[in-house]
Amino acid sequence: MCHIKLLNWDRAIEYCQRAIEIDPTCSKSWYRYAYSAEKQTDYVKANECCDRALAVDPNNSATKQLQATIQMRLSTAMRFGCSGCV
Repeated sequence: MCHIKLLNWDRAIEYCQRAIEIDPTCSKSWYRYAYSAEKQTDYVKANECCDRALAVDPNNSATKQLQATIQMRLSTAMRFGCSGCV
């Protein structure tokens, strides 16, 4: 979490991946991974992480909201041809 607050997205993702290796059913780790990937404009990975978080906790409103934002950005990126974003 501290790497997210410091806007250190690479390290945040690294720690999320470690947490997921330990407990792949932790929706909070998937959410933080999605959030960090979205900040790096890796919308495909972010969307996948949201899917994984929602598979564990389907009623998580924060994850649903994040995924809606990611899907909107992914759609926009595809429409304008941002190949690095998808």
